[in-house]
Amino acid sequence: GAERLVVDAATGLKAKGHNVVIYTSHHDREHCFEETKDGMANCIVVNSIFTSNVFRESFPNIRKAPQVLYPGIHFEAYEKKVDVDDLYVKILESSKVTILSINRFERKKNIVLAIRAFARLRDDDMVSEKQFLSMRLVIAGGYDHRVQENVDHHKELDRVASRLELETFTIMPGSTTHPPESAQAMYARLPVIACNSGGPRETIRNGITGVLCSPTPLEFSEAIADFISGVHDREVMGDNGREHAQKNFSLTTFVNSLELILMNLVQDPSRSRKLQDPQHQASLLKVIILGLIAAVAISSRLFSIIRFESVIHEFDPWFNYRTTRRLVQTNFYEFWNWFDERSWYPLGRVVGGTVYPGLMVTSATIHNILHALNFPVDIRNICVLLAPLFSAFTAVAAYLLTSEMKDSSAGLLAAAFIGVAPAYSSFYVLGTLMSMQIPFVGFQPTRTSEHMAALGIFGLLQIIAFVELVRSHLASNQFQVLFKGFIFIAFILMFSALVLLTVGGYIAPWTGRFYSLWDTGYAKKYIPIIASVSEHQPTAWPSFFFDLEMLIFLFPAGIYLCFKELRDEHVFVILYGITASYFAGVMVRLMLTLTPIVCVSSAITVSRLLDTYLDYSVVNPETSEPAPVVESKPKDKHKKVGDSSRSAATSTKSEKKKKKEQFFGIIGNDTRGLILLNFFFFLVIFIWHCTWVTSNAYSSPSIVLASRQADGSQYIIDDFREAYYWLRKNTDDSAKVMSWWDYGYQIAGMADRTVLVDNNTWNNTHIATVGKAMSSSEDVAYEIMRRHDVTHVLVIFGGLLGYSGDDINKFLWMIRIAEGVYPDDVKEGNFFTARGEYRVDSEATPTMRNSIMYKMSYYNYNELFGGQGQDRVRGARLPADKIKLSTLEEAFTSENWIVRIYKVKDLDNIGRHLEQAANFEA
Repeated sequence: GAERLVVDAATGLKAKGHNVVIYTSHHDREHCFEETKDGMANCIVVNSIFTSNVFRESFPNIRKAPQVLYPGIHFEAYEKKVDVDDLYVKILESSKVTILSINRFERKKNIVLAIRAFARLRDDDMVSEKQFLSMRLVIAGGYDHRVQENVDHHKELDRVASRLELETFTIMPGSTTHPPESAQAMYARLPVIACNSGGPRETIRNGITGVLCSPTPLEFSEAIADFISGVHDREVMGDNGREHAQKNFSLTTFVNSLELILMNLVQDPSRSRKLQDPQHQASLLKVIILGLIAAVAISSRLFSIIRFESVIHEFDPWFNYRTTRRLVQTNFYEFWNWFDERSWYPLGRVVGGTVYPGLMVTSATIHNILHALNFPVDIRNICVLLAPLFSAFTAVAAYLLTSEMKDSSAGLLAAAFIGVAPAYSSFYVLGTLMSMQIPFVGFQPTRTSEHMAALGIFGLLQIIAFVELVRSHLASNQFQVLFKGFIFIAFILMFSALVLLTVGGYIAPWTGRFYSLWDTGYAKKYIPIIASVSEHQPTAWPSFFFDLEMLIFLFPAGIYLCFKELRDEHVFVILYGITASYFAGVMVRLMLTLTPIVCVSSAITVSRLLDTYLDYSVVNPETSEPAPVVESKPKDKHKKVGDSSRSAATSTKSEKKKKKEQFFGIIGNDTRGLILLNFFFFLVIFIWHCTWVTSNAYSSPSIVLASRQADGSQYIIDDFREAYYWLRKNTDDSAKVMSWWDYGYQIAGMADRTVLVDNNTWNNTHIATVGKAMSSSEDVAYEIMRRHDVTHVLVIFGGLLGYSGDDINKFLWMIRIAEGVYPDDVKEGNFFTARGEYRVDSEATPTMRNSIMYKMSYYNYNELFGGQGQDRVRGARLPADKIKLSTLEEAFTSENWIVRIYKVKDLDNIGRHLEQAANFEA
């Protein structure tokens, strides 16, 4: 009886449009009320009729029939032109008739059937010997060297081919997943031969777009022979296949079918009332808009991946990727205790004690979850796509924050702004304690001057809370006396404690990075390694508009609106906006901290403007005012006539004043339309500008460069990867590479070779030693290189192509850093002419021309021009003198001369000076 009542109540509520879920400790489908047998799903969708039949067999008690929705295929992705110069394309090119078998390297896929059918063509004389020799079978598909079945099955297929006296040749460009299937093949106008079972029976139209046959070598070989002999017209079948694929398996067809299913679902009368509720409609619309904004945020950050493939593009992320790969390959304990001998030779680096592990752990966790769900995604792709993914989370966070400031409309605007803007709080105690678990952070949050401000704010908030508690328990006059005394004593105690702890050495003094935020010239004078980083330079004024466009003008208006209302959350926005504005002007990398608050503040401005100009409840009281309502009141028989008239006059005057105060002056549709259209135009321009900036300025990787040829086509400059690949393949595993610190992470990550310095820049002396070697003569540099076991030296040179980010342009920073440690050996003034010019032509100073950086950059460069070479970066004609190297020999120069690698010569066998030995050999 009670159970029946619960079920009746649930079905009654469901009929009213409510969503009802019954929680129970036990539910037996063989012994229950009829209404509860069908489960909770309103609609079941499967990807094929075959899957539908399997579903019915697996869940016989579910009466709801599954609907078939064929997966959509993004066919446009297959229209990409093939790079005929690609190595793998050249290897695969052939004039032979190609039979292609595409599938994952798994035993259940029965790939051996294709090999046996191919051999049977020859063994059963289905084709002539000449025809057979003009044919080849290509087996391709999903292969992952980490999956043991893939590796074992590949070897098995090799052995089968050998037994059948077939020659094999294997190409492994890397791990591959999700091979194309029959629909993609039909789209490519390739007739398909497949087994007459399962999915192919729904995909392929037998005799029209392909051939279905039993899974035997005989039937498959006969089908192949029919295509070779012309029984089946390959071109006609190819055209039919493309039309069939576009009609039934395109992304458009998929979306239309899904929309039809959803429309039928929402048109169910039992659910329509809920969807017609304006509140539910508004909530659903917000979720949809926020989802679209998240999708746009992700999409706008995929330009570099689309243009230059999925690869780690910048310098620092290569270390993050390398450490994440180590974490995935081993475990967290091994990662935390990993000593990296590839960096900072001969010192090395304890990775677990010098790294913030959050990024690595997040990527590895996502990787492990996907693999647990049988999605074999490579860790590189996860690292590449992590930033676009988190841009969507950033948009959601901006929505939630701004909704607290104003409302959900402003939140959506903030999410949209930060989603497309090209540049861009947890519990303090918990965050501080968690950060202190990182070894090299330790007690820094409580012992460094930089953290004292945050610690002070946290303490101030505790004091405010305590004061409010005391206020609630004391009278007003008592509280005032106690409050003044408490503030005075607390200030004296806190200030004294801060001074004593600083003097005693418990709290560390301010660091150079902190001073450089207040004095932009401090780092250049005292810590040149900080000033040498491009992100540490002051922000140019045009950069604000370049990154934020119209938001830079809306931002102050949002701060003003926060001042007008001034709640606690508005104080946070004001303080954040002011401080972030200052620091973003001091250091260009801190534009990332300014962007979020600019988006929030601008969203408040735009939302207020739209609220005002879209509010049609405000009308002109002189023309559109509704007739006043006169209330009938009983007369006061003691009231005089004069009093009555005076009261009426006062009432009329106050009503006019009230009307005047309530009228805001936004009257006609023309005024509203003009403002809204103008603002819509600015928003469109903003989206266009941000997309252009993201696409062209912030999606250009540092390791793959691109330029435009005379005909407008794109020309890819891949010198960095070419050089790192050469290092990996042509040098000994124990090789030591000396380069400037900018390239350390990339060399260790891509070339897998040991470097002296890298982008961590933790040891200024070591970096200065490399700078000294680069700026010294061959004899001095050779001594340094021999002392550090250097086998190769890598320099970046852009003079031929006009690449301005080369080492000659960075050379002055190498000199300054070296001079800071070795002032007696390296002097910046020796590299400037008497007129104070930094030159590389015939007027360059002797110190400049004798440095190994100059020699390695311009070695053999004049030969390219048949005389004096021209440096396109510095606009200089080089001296005609031939540059000679005695301690180094050219080992590799990339295609466009951007990367040059030199091998350090060994000591002479008979003890001669290397310059003498070189002159003797010459």
